[in-house]
Formats: sequence, C-alpha cells, structure tokens
Amino acid sequence: MGQETMNNNTETPQAVIDAVFKDITNNNTINSENLQVEQTEAKTWSDGCLGLAQPDEFCTQALVEGWRVTVTAGETTWVYRTDQTGQNLRKES
Repeated sequence: MGQETMNNNTETPQAVIDAVFKDITNNNTINSENLQVEQTEAKTWSDGCLGLAQPDEFCTQALVEGWRVTVTAGETTWVYRTDQTGQNLRKES
C-alpha cells in the first residue's frame, strides 16, 4: 500500500455513495435497496489510481483526496476507494 492518510472532510458526499452503489448493482445481481453503508473514511490516496494500480498501468503521481467506503449486503462486503466526487472509483480486491 502507499502512504494513505486521513483528510479533513468528515461528511461523505451522496454522489460518492451513489457511484459506489451504482458500480455494485451494475456488477452484481443485487438491488440498491439491499445495500448498506457500513463505514466511510476520508482518505488521501497516493496516486491517481487510488493506490490500486494494475500491472503496467500508468497513474498520475499526485495525491488524491477521497474516500474509502465499505458497503454490505447480508454476508457480502465491498470496499471501494474513490476520489472526492465519486468520478474515480476502484474496488479493493
């Protein structure tokens, strides 16, 4: 992992939650009504790939303010990393 640190914003924007829910419902057979936000954490990611670069992927080398969002549905948990707006998001493996 990189040097992820806390940033000072405390309230996760609804657009970030919506983007995470949309990605989960697009990639799984689940309705958004069944999803529950377990935890959100303000973070500063180490690069434009939110610290989750794929092999041979080029990432901007700039700090990115954003969020780490944990969502559950029953026994299933997803953890996402996003930028401040939810435009850039990646699922942790």
